[in-house]
Amino acid sequence: MKPSAHDRIFANVSHVPHVTAAALINASRDDDLIFAGKGFIDTSRIASGPANIWTDIALSNARNIGRGIDKVIAELNKLKAAIEAGDQGKVERLLEKARTARARLIKRKLKSKEMLS
Repeated sequence: MKPSAHDRIFANVSHVPHVTAAALINASRDDDLIFAGKGFIDTSRIASGPANIWTDIALSNARNIGRGIDKVIAELNKLKAAIEAGDQGKVERLLEKARTARARLIKRKLKSKEMLS
């Protein structure tokens, strides 16, 4: 794999999820977090990574991570617009698209034995 491909791919599947998890935690008030359940804990787990290591990663792959963050923001804006418009069909389609893509991901990982059920 070429270094440029590595940086692009891992920005999207590793680095952006880390900074997104950090942003999710930072966007939450401490006194609200006492009500966080398993879903929030699972979603934010990777924000526990060492800040010094993730700072180095973020700064060394800033361009690709920036692009990935822009993509996440665009997807959040699609959901936000649909939710604010009360567009039930669009909200459902966006959520279903994600659910289906994640199911394909898990199926591939289980098939390749990268992940055990």
